[in-house]
Amino acid sequence: MTTQTQNPTLTVEEMNAKYQSSISVIEQIENVLQEKLASGPAAAQANRLVAMGLAKQAYAMLENVGNTLQYLNTPELPVDAETNNPLAALVHVAEEIVEALMDQFGVEKEAVVPFVYGMNAIMIPVIDDLLTKAQEKLAEADALTEAANVTA
Repeated sequence: MTTQTQNPTLTVEEMNAKYQSSISVIEQIENVLQEKLASGPAAAQANRLVAMGLAKQAYAMLENVGNTLQYLNTPELPVDAETNNPLAALVHVAEEIVEALMDQFGVEKEAVVPFVYGMNAIMIPVIDDLLTKAQEKLAEADALTEAANVTA
């Protein structure tokens, strides 16, 4: 018998907060890598390279989450909204993209928001896990560098 785990339900606000938090973690990892990438023994450098790869993968996924969060955060505008309103123009572009996807795949418009929401609810924990693993690799690299400095 297999156990099926479900992602906890996240609100859009929680998704936004996790997105911002992940951006901060990636920036911290980048700062560490700029300072220490080539320091220490080869094993430490390898761990930092792994951390860099994980952070880059997380960032690529996070970009997609950020784009879809913009769609989820777009407020509904009244039908009579001014045509020169920049927000109305943004909503119009988003709707055109959604309509193109609906035409291409034959899905109902009502399926788009749950799809975007569901993908984000799954991807955010995956991104968190990648960033946690990247931070662990950086800690391992620091420990290896420290050990090499002690024995030197």
